[in-house]
Amino acid sequence: MTDFENVKGLVFDNIVRLTNPLGRPPTYDELLDAADKVKKILPILGKNVSDADFDKILRSVRAGLTVQMEDEEACIEEAAGHKKWLNTAKSDID
Repeated sequence: MTDFENVKGLVFDNIVRLTNPLGRPPTYDELLDAADKVKKILPILGKNVSDADFDKILRSVRAGLTVQMEDEEACIEEAAGHKKWLNTAKSDID
């Protein structure tokens, strides 16, 4: 296991510990707040992680967590000009 993977596991575990007492999935802002706290302790643990690497780790952590979306963050198809494409593209995908 690489040092990057070790740090990623450390970040994931600690973000889960910080957000788990909420009793619900964290909001995006709560996730960022927890990530900021974890980022501050990494140097104390001897883990020097660049901002770019931490951003990669955070994207991976976000993908592994369920994050509660705020109502105003939802994609409203009509308002966003979103056009459905999956059904028409399915024949090309299958």
